[in-house]
Amino acid sequence: MDDFNQWIHESGLIDLSAQGSNFSWCNGQSGLARAWAKLDRVLLDANLLSLFPTVSCSYLSRTTSDHCPMLVEFFKDTYSYGHPPFRFQQMWVEHPEFIGFIKQVWDVPVIGTGLVILACKIKKVKVALHEWNKRVFGRTNTHIESLEVKVESLEGCLQRKWDIDAERELVLASDELNFWRHREDIILA
Repeated sequence: MDDFNQWIHESGLIDLSAQGSNFSWCNGQSGLARAWAKLDRVLLDANLLSLFPTVSCSYLSRTTSDHCPMLVEFFKDTYSYGHPPFRFQQMWVEHPEFIGFIKQVWDVPVIGTGLVILACKIKKVKVALHEWNKRVFGRTNTHIESLEVKVESLEGCLQRKWDIDAERELVLASDELNFWRHREDIILA
């Protein structure tokens, strides 16, 4: 028993508390000879528990066996509704590579007929746009924050000592910042 308990401890397993009855076993006797015990347990790895934080265990009613059946339910996050819906971003259209990228993905041959081909191509474009958006645009708010820091830093340098190279860099950084803010405005619209 000590070896088993040590193995549980070393493996980092957690005993999941059960709902319902406090005991999982009965000797089936009657009166004062009846004995109850909690023999059946659910042991979970911490990683699994982090994936399913709302996991629950309950002991069901004993029927023909001297052990209660156990029901373990792995509930998903109640606020998760699956994948977010695909949203076309207007800022993509303004990118100079957008049309060429779409043509390249669309022109890949697909096996099938009629609507099957159309559905496959639309799905390929959707997946490709998702990846292209991450690669080309990334996170607009991250770009904006880094550009704001850069502009602020350049303005500080220019306030201390004027330099034509710093001035040019400030103009370029300001233009890029305005460009990314415009993209974010399009997303929010």
